[in-house]
Amino acid sequence: MRKWMEFYNRKRPHSALGGKPPAVIYWQVIDQNQPDQQVQSVA
Repeated sequence: MRKWMEFYNRKRPHSALGGKPPAVIYWQVIDQNQPDQQVQSVA
């Protein structure tokens, strides 16, 4: 079951998602909704 889910979510192109796997769409949405966080170091 794990192998099938891995394939389905990360590799199989989905027509409803423009040919992209669900995992790609998920991370694109997360990246768009999260502002860039910059780390500042204190000397």
